[in-house]
Amino acid sequence: SIDSPTVFCAGPQDIYVTVINGGTNQVDTFTVTHIINGGTPVVTVYDSILLDTLNGTGSNTVQLNLGTVNITSATTFEVYTSFPNNQPDTINLGDTATTTFVPALNGTFTIDSLGAGPTNYQSFDAAVSDLNTYGVCGPVVFNVANDTYVGQLAFDNINGASTTNTITFQSASGDTALCVVEWTAFNNGNQTYDGTVRFNAGASNIHFKNIKFYNPSTSSTYATVVTFNGNAEDVSFDGCRFTNNQSTTNSTFASLVYKTSSVNLEDITFEGCTFYKGSHGMYWYGNSGNYDKRTHVIDCEFLDQYY
Repeated sequence: SIDSPTVFCAGPQDIYVTVINGGTNQVDTFTVTHIINGGTPVVTVYDSILLDTLNGTGSNTVQLNLGTVNITSATTFEVYTSFPNNQPDTINLGDTATTTFVPALNGTFTIDSLGAGPTNYQSFDAAVSDLNTYGVCGPVVFNVANDTYVGQLAFDNINGASTTNTITFQSASGDTALCVVEWTAFNNGNQTYDGTVRFNAGASNIHFKNIKFYNPSTSSTYATVVTFNGNAEDVSFDGCRFTNNQSTTNSTFASLVYKTSSVNLEDITFEGCTFYKGSHGMYWYGNSGNYDKRTHVIDCEFLDQYY
């Protein structure tokens, strides 16, 4: 297996792998070959490590440091074993592992559909996908160009995120009306997975500034704009606007912000925001046995809700 690096900043990284003897004979000599970006194979022979059999009393695994690689962008890595006890390996199942190392995000980026370059994302979707996949290794800021970005923002538990390594999306112009994220929810059989912005379990340390979020769905049961679908903490919206097309229904699934009693939240803040339309501006259902902590709604405006 390839053990590390996992979440890391660009730069020199030690490569660790684990070799396992899954056979019925002890192994005291074996060869490990690794290849970086399809280049020249690097071959290393290990002749002083004893690997016991699969069900033996000794250890049948060993972790190896294959050296340091300077990883500044996506880097393919392949490693395989051969010649156990200096003999040809007749059973090759599980002898090879491959991965692509990608540095975690760190620093300032742009989201601009007309932009280019290594620090620009042309869609919100692409930025969120990289956050969910590669994590962060420092504070990350996305300056978002004026545009309407179509797609759901679904945040998972982002590796490396913390109260220090925060993730911020902010309108580059500061004009909420011109920086828009829009997604039309649909009947997928589970309303809790809807929402223009969805926070899954563990999604935390995420902040938004001066962005409009809109769900134009015509269905009164799939019209939420922000959905907390799992436990989360340290999430804030500053100067944002939330809106849908629903103001004549009492369906909770037409609420602009939706949270049920099964979800526990901490340090959630809405400050200077506008809530326009919706069955409810916020449907925030607590749990008497597991309280939410430090929910702040500060200087916000609620307009034209059914309730």
